[in-house]
Amino acid sequence: MTPNGGGTRAFVHIKAFSNRRRRPMNGDGIIYELSKDSNNRVRAINIRYQADPSTTRKRGTARPAVRQSPGGLVALAFVGALLALFLLGRVPTAVVLAYVSLSVATFFAYAIDKSAATHNRWRTKESTLLGLGLLGGWPGALLGQRVFRHKTKKAGFQLVFWASVLINCGAFVWLLTDEGANYLRTLIG
Repeated sequence: MTPNGGGTRAFVHIKAFSNRRRRPMNGDGIIYELSKDSNNRVRAINIRYQADPSTTRKRGTARPAVRQSPGGLVALAFVGALLALFLLGRVPTAVVLAYVSLSVATFFAYAIDKSAATHNRWRTKESTLLGLGLLGGWPGALLGQRVFRHKTKKAGFQLVFWASVLINCGAFVWLLTDEGANYLRTLIG
């Protein structure tokens, strides 16, 4: 890459872009910082597209992160069902607290991983993100994926993620059976 007004040429890696929803094209206006790699070569970091006034959203018009996605609707339906079953006495407080705390922790795990990806820092393992979702943090994971636009385009990750959501929901439904409720009572004490 060469700056418009001339200057030092720099290497550009796609991971250095803060917005990777689209590939950069020749002629795109970008803003970046210069750095040097381990071999003392100049490279661009913290790259972002220059704002195009015709496409920039006005304050307060951000798109809702959850309602516009089918996954968000699934999460809202699950949370609604969980709360209804809790109010009906079918689900113990410990289960609700587990889902809430795991969802909050998972949401922050996605936030931390997105920040690490943007700033070329040490990343959270995908298996950790998937494991948190499998244990019950998947509603928070869905919210984190939408809010931070993180891991939404990676098909392999999404396939495993949705499989873990189905497994978790299956386990939750099993806990509503007599056998599952007895197991949960002995587990909680």
